Amino acid sequence: MTGLAVTVLLGVLVDVSSGMMSISLIPQYPVIQGSVTLSVTGNTGTIQSFFWYKGSETSSPCHILSYSPHKEIPLTTGQMYNHRLTAFPNGSLLIYNLTSTDQGHYVVRADLEKMVDEAFILLHVYDVSPDSSNVNKPAGCSIGSIVGAVLVVVFVLIVAGFLVYYTYKTRNRNNGLSVDTSIQVPIYENTAMNSLQSNINLLQRNT
Repeated sequence: MTGLAVTVLLGVLVDVSSGMMSISLIPQYPVIQGSVTLSVTGNTGTIQSFFWYKGSETSSPCHILSYSPHKEIPLTTGQMYNHRLTAFPNGSLLIYNLTSTDQGHYVVRADLEKMVDEAFILLHVYDVSPDSSNVNKPAGCSIGSIVGAVLVVVFVLIVAGFLVYYTYKTRNRNNGLSVDTSIQVPIYENTAMNSLQSNINLLQRNT
């Protein structure tokens, strides 16, 4: 009776509603040290076996595991398998105690009664720890730091340009005053000499 109940339960889990196979994340935003289920839905018919791969190719180096619900030993592990992975008879995959290395593309291929179907998904793992401000950030400068650096450079260039312009104008002004003084001094001296000579001539006439 117990064996029959298990068989019926497996049959319920394996037979899923018709439609195109797809993968959804439960929860939608998994975090480091948490768990996520790559839930497979949309199969048509009964699953004979399914295969999980990590990466964009369904090749042996990317193989995580194979699962055949009707075999005595249903699970066969691949090169990408680790102890944090659990397969379910309906094709879903559980990953617990998540790390940043779990991020990436995942592919599931299901062998059904009359067809073979595949589905793809990209898994992101989020770090919500207090000291995770620099985690998962792209290399290089942020936009804010770039804008700040540009503003500083522009400000320095403006100040330097103003100082150069002010120095140039001041130097020209000083040069102009010295030229004017040098020109006017002889004029003042000639005027005084002419006035003195006129006075001497006037005195001579009177005597």
